[in-house]
Amino acid sequence: MIVERSAIGEVLTLVTGRDLGLQGRISAKATLDGPLNQLRIRGTVEVEKVDRPSWFGLRGQQWALGYEGVMDLSGQTLEIHTVKPKDKQALPLTVKLACAHLLADPKWDAYFAFEELPAPALLEFATRLGVPAPPSLKVEGKVVGFMDYSQSKPLEGNVELREGKVSMGEAGPLAIETAQIVLAGTGVTLAPVTVETSSGNRARISGMWRTDSETLDFGVETENLPLAELRTAVSSLEGVPALPVLESCEGGSVRGALRFVRGAAGDLQESTWSGRLLAKEMTCAVDGAPDPLRLESADMNWKGASWSAKKATGVWGLWKFTGEASYSPNAPRPWHFGLALEDATGAGLHQFLQPALLGRRSLLDRTLRRQAAIPAWLRGRHAEGILRIGKLQLDEETLTNWTARIFWDGAMIEMPELSARWNEAPVTGRASLRLGGAAPELRFLGRVDNYPWRGGMVDSDLELRTSRLGGPYPNAVRASGYISGRNVELGGDPVRLFQACFDFDGARPAGRLKLACLEAQVGGEWLHGPSPAAADGKLEFELAGPRHSLRFELPFGDNSRTR
Repeated sequence: MIVERSAIGEVLTLVTGRDLGLQGRISAKATLDGPLNQLRIRGTVEVEKVDRPSWFGLRGQQWALGYEGVMDLSGQTLEIHTVKPKDKQALPLTVKLACAHLLADPKWDAYFAFEELPAPALLEFATRLGVPAPPSLKVEGKVVGFMDYSQSKPLEGNVELREGKVSMGEAGPLAIETAQIVLAGTGVTLAPVTVETSSGNRARISGMWRTDSETLDFGVETENLPLAELRTAVSSLEGVPALPVLESCEGGSVRGALRFVRGAAGDLQESTWSGRLLAKEMTCAVDGAPDPLRLESADMNWKGASWSAKKATGVWGLWKFTGEASYSPNAPRPWHFGLALEDATGAGLHQFLQPALLGRRSLLDRTLRRQAAIPAWLRGRHAEGILRIGKLQLDEETLTNWTARIFWDGAMIEMPELSARWNEAPVTGRASLRLGGAAPELRFLGRVDNYPWRGGMVDSDLELRTSRLGGPYPNAVRASGYISGRNVELGGDPVRLFQACFDFDGARPAGRLKLACLEAQVGGEWLHGPSPAAADGKLEFELAGPRHSLRFELPFGDNSRTR
């Protein structure tokens, strides 16, 4: 029996009911021997004029496949398989075909075994059989394995890529020595494999992809991978979001393991990252911060839409820091942090908060009382945490062990718990800081205990307000409260107890400091006096009782802490 030279596409359409897009000419010779229910078939199929890489990526004028099999005309079945020809070059594959209902409604099953087949040809062939690869995927190398195709079920198979190179868009190429790929129905599974990037770094990847629902599950492990290569690889994957936090960072490298899972197409809620990475030597942008954060190292964790950074160290503007941060989208305040700074200044804090200050409003805005628009990042800022500063320099005063619990909501920062030490005296209280205006509005309500002064100790309950964080403070501070002292020396006399009420307003042109309810205990007697008079940069006090009087002066307006 002879099949005359015909177009490959026409023959495949006749046999399988579909055109697989293969081009060239095909002819066949066959001998049939035996009874009708067991006809033995032997012959040769010749493929000619393959001048395009559509026939398994091969080019040439003539290729041959020997075949043999059995046909049962009464049962309408056919089974044939290829054999290597003796005198012609064979194609690098084996084919087995089986057909039921041969004469009425043919149902074909096909088995293909490959031996170092060009990888691009296999990708194209799999696409024609119903397993399309991503358009940006490019694969080089040789393929060994098999595919099992049926008109009644999806493609199945197991293939091995050898000496491969894989690229996806701008990512890659990744060098692969050996990779195992399993096809099962609409699922494509990549067994764990070590790849080498163009910069010589290694990573271990694995994954699963379903072509019908576009679900995706892949993982990557690495000992050292540049962040730029990781970001490029992720951005090349269609429908895969950027890795939270690290999308705002540049430079540096990562070590650890990541996993990404995506649900059915269009279901964004099911697209999640998880895993743990050690991030090193990165520069990260933070919304609303005037300077980028230079991260030396951090232990990063992802779980769903949440993430955390622990054991973080680095430099942020003028500050060296250690600490941790996390983000939980469903929390009332999604951002949580715990930061420790070695030292800071009021001027540095003011500079850090400068993007949250809107500058001086125009005359028209002030006349019409129009509120300036708060930036979107500031409106959306909802954070809480602990800030510790080892040494905080406020103009000429130094606070140590400064610690505050912070709640930051939009333009308002609340610090319900604040503590520090001022010249070894404990300072406690609460504070608030309003942003969004031309200047910050700081309010502190608290207490100072056991402040050393003139040989004794002083306590004070006070309320302080200022619009200047960086100093100098005298002209920008308003303060009021109550002060009491023990065992201090005033006017050369030991004073066992004294107390006073004070009101200070640096904006007052005269009499910035007002003192009232002055009392002092000297020699067991309580002395009282009026508000002191101010003269030549000094405050003159005069207190009297039934048996004793007390006169003394205190400097005011110089650099002394007496102010």
